[in-house]
Amino acid sequence: MLSDTDLKEFIEPILHRRLAKLGLKDFFLESGEDHDGDPALFVVTRFLPSEEEIDATALLDVTREIREQLHERGDPRLPYVRFTSDAPGEVAA
Repeated sequence: MLSDTDLKEFIEPILHRRLAKLGLKDFFLESGEDHDGDPALFVVTRFLPSEEEIDATALLDVTREIREQLHERGDPRLPYVRFTSDAPGEVAA
């Protein structure tokens, strides 16, 4: 599996290209297991407070592109992208 440094090297440009216009502030990575016990990579993104709804197409595109890059690099983990915000009472999606 790839190191966090290697992951950030290709994930950061994907996130900024696809999500900057939606107010992406930063992100962090967590490795773990999904609900089936399979290896997973949780990409937790944080956005500036906004009245805009998260674009579902952007979520799908980011997830697909990260999954493809992981596969090309031989990393078996599936990516799960979570959206959080600095807005009070905001819940992660």
